[in-house]
Amino acid sequence: MKLNKKIFAVGLAVTSLIAACGPTTSTNPTNPSEPNSVTTNIDTSLFEGIGLDYFVLVYDDTNKNIEEALTYLTSVVEQKYGQSYVMVPKSQHNERYEFEIIIGNIYDDAALHYNSAKDDNLLILNTVKDESLKFYVGGKTDYLTSAAIYEFADMIKNGAIEDDNGNLLLNANFGINVKDIYFTIDELKTFDFVINKNLKEKVKDTARLLVSDLNSVTHAKETLKEDAYGSGTCNNYTNSFVIGMVNDESFEIASNLGTNQFLYSTVRHGDKYNIYIQGVSDQVIIHSIQNFYTDIVENGEIMMRKYFTDDGATHSRRDPCVVPYNGVYYLYSSNDTGYVVETSTDLKYWSAPKTIFDKSWKADFTGIADFWAPECHYYNGKFYLIATYKSSTNNHRGCGVWVSDTPDGEFTLISDGHITPSDWDAIDGTLYVDKEGQPWMVFVHEWTSTDNGIGRMCYAKLSSDLSRFVEEPVEIFAADDPSWTDECVTDGCYMYRTEDGELLMIWSNFASDEFNNYTIGIAKSSNGEIDGNWIQQDEVLHTFDNTSVYSVFNGGHGMIFEGFDGQKYITFHAPNNAGEWMTYIMFVPIVERNGTIYLDKIVK
Repeated sequence: MKLNKKIFAVGLAVTSLIAACGPTTSTNPTNPSEPNSVTTNIDTSLFEGIGLDYFVLVYDDTNKNIEEALTYLTSVVEQKYGQSYVMVPKSQHNERYEFEIIIGNIYDDAALHYNSAKDDNLLILNTVKDESLKFYVGGKTDYLTSAAIYEFADMIKNGAIEDDNGNLLLNANFGINVKDIYFTIDELKTFDFVINKNLKEKVKDTARLLVSDLNSVTHAKETLKEDAYGSGTCNNYTNSFVIGMVNDESFEIASNLGTNQFLYSTVRHGDKYNIYIQGVSDQVIIHSIQNFYTDIVENGEIMMRKYFTDDGATHSRRDPCVVPYNGVYYLYSSNDTGYVVETSTDLKYWSAPKTIFDKSWKADFTGIADFWAPECHYYNGKFYLIATYKSSTNNHRGCGVWVSDTPDGEFTLISDGHITPSDWDAIDGTLYVDKEGQPWMVFVHEWTSTDNGIGRMCYAKLSSDLSRFVEEPVEIFAADDPSWTDECVTDGCYMYRTEDGELLMIWSNFASDEFNNYTIGIAKSSNGEIDGNWIQQDEVLHTFDNTSVYSVFNGGHGMIFEGFDGQKYITFHAPNNAGEWMTYIMFVPIVERNGTIYLDKIVK
């Protein structure tokens, strides 16, 4: 069965290859219900000594990225064997040959099954032995199929799917998840950073911080190169991070995005990579850089995938609260007449807002304005909403408590109006349950109703059904206690227990000498419980200081949740004083060190 390798010619040699190989009688190369099975009831010795240069390559000729990848594949084969593949487009393929490399969903049986039935990020490189020999290369999408072709070509180049004699490993079966394919540090050193020179300085500052952090890990000395769309110099770089509209491809990518959409994507051209970090406005590009940074950092190290397509939409809300439940993230926010929830499975794409309480639903409800900061907690088998509103009864803002059996159901008010003192402006209530199971509310006594105009943080013991205080509120600290502020605001309190047992509170105020710099600080209980002395940490969790990609905007009113990926995140809105910028929700990984928490940045 050893065939003459010289049957591999181009063009009209297809005819001789068909004659040599002959059509097979098999109509189904393998059992589609067993995509990884290898048929064993045939004489496998028939295929001994078969090299890749015996194969016809059958491909789908409708996608330019696939065609570009195929060009690279055939060039690799030509360099190795001295000739290109005989390539048969899907549209011209009327019969099956004895030796085939199947690219993408060519047939409606095994190839379709192999590519469609796999995980979203899986590349399929799989030999199947039957009465013929097939090699399936592809993925669930055109993008993944092109990635699989490149990986297949690299394996050929490196001899990874052949034995020492250059013959095909007949049991080759690779299921490669693109999330597990990373650039090496040396490969990352080959990348140039290119940004459209017409973008605002704040965008460039964010990009420079990205460059600085990547350099800190790769020990490279790259700088941000400024270019302009149409100059063409970006195309001279071997590998590049492209930020903004710099070349035709980046222009096309950005032009196809929606108003709030961002995208970062790897486009491979043979041995050259462009990673596009895109958005249609200055601020969305900043959020694209921030999200890209978040997605490439794991455990303080760069883990940058070679194949990267990740798009989403920035979400414009304030005072966010996220509850992960049964595979769904629930995001709570407010409008002019009540409270709403949106859902997502990836923190990127969100459903339309669904009303969970509106002031019109309850005839005797006294809420008239300032529907703020709804925060949802799962407690004793039910979902409790603590939220702020202004009452017509006392003309004060205060916190109420609602309950529902589901995270997105209609919430019923169970407190008798405000649960907080009726003569206070009280806002931003959160739930804390101590080690003994006792529930407490932590909340803000707002500066607008204190005796000296300085806000205070307070707590109060709750009844078992969370509907009322059972003890008078206790003051924890004042807004101007920390060294980092002398302002009057206490906002956005949230309780967090570290793995080593420390009890922290994150909260927001404005940094000293910069009233527009909304900041998240940390206070720690001296005894690990709510009744301890609350000591303010000098180092804040987040502020505007241009020292990381996260800090190019101020921001605050945060809360912490654990994602379905096991990573803990803080979410907050930024910037607080939007001005020409929109206020968007941030999702930033956090890490614990030395009994406190930090934004997860690359360790320098």
